[in-house]
Amino acid sequence: MTTEEDEELLDLIDEYKRSQRQFFIDLVGTLVAEADTQRLGTAVFLLYYGALTEAQNLKATWPLDDALAMSEQLCGVNRS
Repeated sequence: MTTEEDEELLDLIDEYKRSQRQFFIDLVGTLVAEADTQRLGTAVFLLYYGALTEAQNLKATWPLDDALAMSEQLCGVNRS
């Protein structure tokens, strides 16, 4: 792979990650006040991707379960 191809690939990855982050910001925006949307949406995005990485590394689902629970708590979602 050439340097130009590397840069194109990195640009695609960056674009994908930015769109995923925006997805979480938009999703969280349906649950929280507008003033908190950007910050909490980014936090949920980071929780999700960190948990996804750990779940793959550990071959376990608990990181995703815990990230979901924390995301719900951050967004004030009460699933009783």
